[in-house]
Amino acid sequence: MPTEADTMKVLRFLVERDMAVDKFYFDADGGIVIAENCNDLFYWGCADAEEITPEDLPSIEQAIKDCEAIKPSYSAYAGTIWACRKRGMRPQYPCYPSYPKSLWPLLDAAGPERPQSEAGSRQRAEEKYAMRQKQTVCKSCGGSGRS
Repeated sequence: MPTEADTMKVLRFLVERDMAVDKFYFDADGGIVIAENCNDLFYWGCADAEEITPEDLPSIEQAIKDCEAIKPSYSAYAGTIWACRKRGMRPQYPCYPSYPKSLWPLLDAAGPERPQSEAGSRQRAEEKYAMRQKQTVCKSCGGSGRS
């Protein structure tokens, strides 16, 4: 059970680094648990989260640095990278196109390759990513759908 001091340490760490606190809940004893949202990241149709404890803060800090080394604004993806590393597991391949391709090596390094039948295919992820890159914004509506 996390103590109030543990919860505040994690919360302060995340807020100071502009990381979203996107999932928290009460444990059985009424303590507040802060977690990284992992819904559908590893498995489809799955409400999932990875609890963040004070012991996790150095590895989250490393994930932030690794993401920022690629591009400063990519620190927004550090929570996902951290959750993958903590579980030693890659996301399922259909999730990959949602991330900048330059981050894919960090996702890949988090764990062993996923079985094709379990997590989609890498080839399909590559194709979907390429399709998204070719999409253009409508010049007359600016992407709003209204002319």
